[in-house]
Amino acid sequence: MRSMYSKAYEKGHVALLRLRAESISDYEELDKIYFYPQLSEPKYICYIGKFKNDYSVNDNSSETEKKNEEININQLKEINSKINKLLDAIITADC
Repeated sequence: MRSMYSKAYEKGHVALLRLRAESISDYEELDKIYFYPQLSEPKYICYIGKFKNDYSVNDNSSETEKKNEEININQLKEINSKINKLLDAIITADC
């Protein structure tokens, strides 16, 4: 009787090991087929520096507000002049 139980135990153990091996191989096959490969490291790293007119939020003095307004007005004037030059170039090119 004992030999019968030991044989059954061995066969069950072998079947369990086979089942585990098959499930592992199935999982590895799924990994190859259905999942995307990991992304490689980026080729280039871009650095975006701080804008030179970046002011802290806590700085609310009237002097800095005046400076900010002056800077914004100057920037708007520069942008306006550039737009006008581009429009003049487009108009002369069309004629």
